[in-house]
Amino acid sequence: MTNLKLKDILMLIILFIIGYAILFFFGGAVLSALGLKYNSVISLAKFIAIYYIISLPVELIIFSFFKIAKEVKNISTLEYYCIFFFADISVSMVLIGITEYFIKGISCSMTTAFLFSIICFFMNMFFDLKFDNSLDNEEAA
Repeated sequence: MTNLKLKDILMLIILFIIGYAILFFFGGAVLSALGLKYNSVISLAKFIAIYYIISLPVELIIFSFFKIAKEVKNISTLEYYCIFFFADISVSMVLIGITEYFIKGISCSMTTAFLFSIICFFMNMFFDLKFDNSLDNEEAA
């Protein structure tokens, strides 16, 4: 291990576990409220785990691609979010559908996947704007 130290790897594992826990409790609650049907909590935990593991790299790639495109093409923030909306919602729905297909005991309608994807998009947009604004404030100081 040249650049990664044991504490860095441990920190990444802890962040991954915290992210999973947040997604499991809040995402599971939202999905259940929107109509996700599951036979047991174990099925839900597997569903959330596989969705989380698949979606992290896929969404990171898509998010990075659109951020680069925004900077290179010099498009406004509104245009960026309008374009990103359709890509992010579509990818999230496909990932939910793929995950649901492989987990027995889970039933998720397309409406549930669509509504959950929209909620996730707006939460990500909120945190993205908060993070961008905090960076802008630090650069101004």
